[in-house]
Amino acid sequence: MKCLSSLVLIAALLPGQDPTQPPDAQQPGGQRPALRPMLLPQALVLPRSTEIVIDGSLVDWPDLPAVRLDDQRQLSGTAGGAWRGADDASGVVFFLWDDNSLYVAASVRDEWHRALDANTLLLTEIPAADSLMLTFDPDRNTRSNGPDPGRRDDREFWLADENAREVVQWDRLRGTARVLDPSVARMVVLHDKEHGVTSFEAQLPWSEILPPGRHAKAGEVIDLQLVFNDYDESTDQMPQTRLGWTFGMGPIVDPGLFGSLMLLADS
Repeated sequence: MKCLSSLVLIAALLPGQDPTQPPDAQQPGGQRPALRPMLLPQALVLPRSTEIVIDGSLVDWPDLPAVRLDDQRQLSGTAGGAWRGADDASGVVFFLWDDNSLYVAASVRDEWHRALDANTLLLTEIPAADSLMLTFDPDRNTRSNGPDPGRRDDREFWLADENAREVVQWDRLRGTARVLDPSVARMVVLHDKEHGVTSFEAQLPWSEILPPGRHAKAGEVIDLQLVFNDYDESTDQMPQTRLGWTFGMGPIVDPGLFGSLMLLADS
């Protein structure tokens, strides 16, 4: 992404194509187009070789393979034709790693951005705000949502346009949440209203992602669920659209179905 704005990046990586058409789009004759099943996604994470400043600007990020959120088959929670296509909600996500942290960057096209209401960050439920949720499964043993024993090692993080720019680690299995130490975890979310692009940038320490005593290393594979929550109503407490990395992969929506990240030693 060097020397490219978020807008240019999105335009390059999200060309118009059939999967990004609204769910209500129909073929001639009134029939909905058939969608083929998606493959289980995998992503490669390159090591950080330059300084990354967590400030919401992605111009200091290098060119990287992208995790794409732009396919109709990745939709969940959408009703009544709430998703109107790529301009309404779509994005690309990038990762870098070093010995201490995982770095996350995302450019999301979003026509109407909902930031967190001032002074309403409560650690009792996930707040109503456009957000990026990352759920890591280090042991790669999560098989379903709910009281699945494989979720015991899972770690979930919430990134949104919040004034304090604090990273929140959620534990929905146990019903708890906490704000991470800002000296080791940071996130900035900025919205470009003119172009309808939201930039997410975060640094997540491995000590919060991996189990105690476990360290990141080249060749490590970690499972991941990645979801963008899009709120298009100012008073609704539920997102009108969710775009998930693995949503729609099978005959039913399964939040317990994760993709995989592999940490690489070099490019």
